[in-house]
Amino acid sequence: MTKQEASKIVFTMRAAYPKAFPHFSKDEYERLVEIWYCILRDFSVEEGMNGLLAFIAQDKEGFPPSPGQVIDKINGMRCVPDYPTAEEAWACVRRAISDGVYHAEERFRELPPICQEVIASPGSLEAMALLPSEEVETIEMSHFLKAYNRLIAHKKEEAALPASIREQIAQTRAAAPHINTNS
Repeated sequence: MTKQEASKIVFTMRAAYPKAFPHFSKDEYERLVEIWYCILRDFSVEEGMNGLLAFIAQDKEGFPPSPGQVIDKINGMRCVPDYPTAEEAWACVRRAISDGVYHAEERFRELPPICQEVIASPGSLEAMALLPSEEVETIEMSHFLKAYNRLIAHKKEEAALPASIREQIAQTRAAAPHINTNS
């Protein structure tokens, strides 16, 4: 999206919410366009306009949206990665645990990538396989479900960010690998 296209989005928003922008100076309008451009520049003008129109169509409060609310609408119209439910993921892990004492490496590789991320290593899978089944079905399951749901929420939040912001985050992480991002 270009600044000129971002200006069309802001103009449409001003037209839909005239009370929110009663006497904007040219400088204030340009700053508003700049902010919307900086945040929405990774989206096409069609996506931005459709996100804004979707917000307006469903708005019952009468207040203009923030850029984040428009991005939420855009992301709602896009295909989002489909992850297994936490219970489905646990069922996969539970099957792997049942054969994890002697075949932890193989069973770990068979897990969906998202489960591998939560479990972290074949050694963790083997360690769980050595625990009493009551502990696996209560404590370990609880830990897994919490970690899984936290990871899914994080991945969805990250996917909702504009590409340029995701790239900046990746660069920051690469420059400071000692920072734990899963806490």
